[in-house]
Amino acid sequence: MTAQDYLQLMMRDKKVLNGKLRLVLLKALGQAYVVTDIPQEQVIEAINRCTQVDSITMPKPAKPTTKTKKPPLFSNGRAVNIV
Repeated sequence: MTAQDYLQLMMRDKKVLNGKLRLVLLKALGQAYVVTDIPQEQVIEAINRCTQVDSITMPKPAKPTTKTKKPPLFSNGRAVNIV
């Protein structure tokens, strides 16, 4: 799908009012606001940036910081169950 295809679908959304696309954006968690004056070219540019999978690199998962300790063993090789 092209950015124009996405935009056409977005224009059928319930947030469109009087032919104007309304976007709900976040300033921060829990701080949403509605924008109605964004030019379509800017929306298309944002869609294009989001759909360029080749340019997106996913961060590697962080390594665990805590090491899991193995239970102490008796001389016979059985684990000690410490409660």
